[in-house]
Amino acid sequence: MNKFFMAVAKLALLASVCALTGCKTTDTAKNGSLASIVISGHSVEEVKQTTVEVFGWDGYKQVSDLTFE
Repeated sequence: MNKFFMAVAKLALLASVCALTGCKTTDTAKNGSLASIVISGHSVEEVKQTTVEVFGWDGYKQVSDLTFE
């Protein structure tokens, strides 16, 4: 078979696999959140302070407790 047709066949197979498997988000986020994580070994206050600092470095503005825009 021609190299072009082999490449097209591989691309079609890849597209088929992607279409059949799809993607799915987990249901671990609570209360309409977009993401959630579990951090162990640190106090709630340590996590909050670090979160505010890191999001601030990236230009996000804090709009409530742990919500950023």
